[in-house]
Amino acid sequence: MALINQLGYEIPDRWIYPAAGEHGSFAAFHVGSVDIIERLDAAPVCGRPTGVLLNSESPLGVVAELLERIDLIVVPFAKLRDGRGFTLARALRGQHGYMGDVRAIGDLLPDQLQLLVQCGFTSIVLPPNHPASQWRPAQLPTSGAAVQPKPLLQRLVRRSQ
Repeated sequence: MALINQLGYEIPDRWIYPAAGEHGSFAAFHVGSVDIIERLDAAPVCGRPTGVLLNSESPLGVVAELLERIDLIVVPFAKLRDGRGFTLARALRGQHGYMGDVRAIGDLLPDQLQLLVQCGFTSIVLPPNHPASQWRPAQLPTSGAAVQPKPLLQRLVRRSQ
């Protein structure tokens, strides 16, 4: 699996991702199926960096208390139509001020790159059916600022004029 950054460029991936239902000596811990506080306390200090696999059913409040000890949060997208991962990333960045790497993994399309970046994702594990060549860096705004659409009412008023 290839990994790209928020600009669409391939970067090396040094993380080990746990398989569904497995718990062992992984670099990433799955929140919700294990007690993350116990796992982080039991992890050796030299074991940094620490990552968490966070799904839409995971208790964000538990993770929020430990964000300064977490280097990577992986947000899986199980289905293409499921937008809860976008909301989760936005909450991590906006409400909780998380500054580490927020990584998207799962069923994603290259057309979603700009939205992923706007919501706070900094890296994306590419699905096998969409190689890195399909994720065009030209899709991102050149100024570095996120494109913020106008509120619906303003857009409708402008259209009617």
